[in-house]
Amino acid sequence: MRSFPDAKVAVEDAIMAPGGDKVAIRYSWRGTHTVDFMGIPPTGKTVEMQGISIVRAENGKLVECWDGYDTLSLLRQLGVAL
Repeated sequence: MRSFPDAKVAVEDAIMAPGGDKVAIRYSWRGTHTVDFMGIPPTGKTVEMQGISIVRAENGKLVECWDGYDTLSLLRQLGVAL
């Protein structure tokens, strides 16, 4: 992500569904806010966020992805939400 150029993602868990076409991935993400993000000027703060992605593959290619992540926690860490 451009606003957090040093961002790193750590996969905490990955679970394959029966049938093998879907994988659920729980991850944590950490980066330093050094470039404007959603109109928020750079804060220099290092933030962390957790999320879950479910991906579906077809013929060896990823064809769908559903994501859920904690944006409110990110905005709180940046100091723009209560």
